[in-house]
Amino acid sequence: MTTRPPIRLRIIGGQWRRRVLQAPALPGLRPTTDRLRETLFNWLMPVISGARCCDAFAGTGVLGLEALSRGAASCCFVDASSAAVCAISEHLISLSAHDKARCVTSRFEDMSFAKKSIDVLFLDPPFGKGLLEEALQQVDRLGCLSENAMVYVEYDLASRPTLPEGWFWHRDAKTKRVGYGLLVNSHHVA
Repeated sequence: MTTRPPIRLRIIGGQWRRRVLQAPALPGLRPTTDRLRETLFNWLMPVISGARCCDAFAGTGVLGLEALSRGAASCCFVDASSAAVCAISEHLISLSAHDKARCVTSRFEDMSFAKKSIDVLFLDPPFGKGLLEEALQQVDRLGCLSENAMVYVEYDLASRPTLPEGWFWHRDAKTKRVGYGLLVNSHHVA
């Protein structure tokens, strides 16, 4: 059996700009590309500084790491894979950011980590499993978002999610393979 080489991740903005990290090449891992992250964090520029973030289905953790690099106050990284969570923890230690983060090995659906204080939630689950709509419904039920919170979603173009009642697209775009955007809940908008 051959092992796949590690995935190279590059932080593209903020205090750790140009830092290159390596993540294990776990099955199904699909890190958000530099191009998508650049667009996303341009959209989030007015709100990311001081934000409390959650990188659900974290995988490599690149979205949460990028948020911390750009001034987010904290980030909770959640993934079902203990290997992924361990790698994220090592990145946080190497970046001297372990005091701003929490790493949780859990299925996102359990939501035992959720608090009512998430300002920016990153939802980028594995494609083709119906997890995005399920996660949006769970977030809606739990009310774990702060007022004016934003939720980033990334999805396979063949399966644009149906949003829960009261949610709407604040921004959205697509590449040849991936759709992505920021969602807000009209019940949370001040």
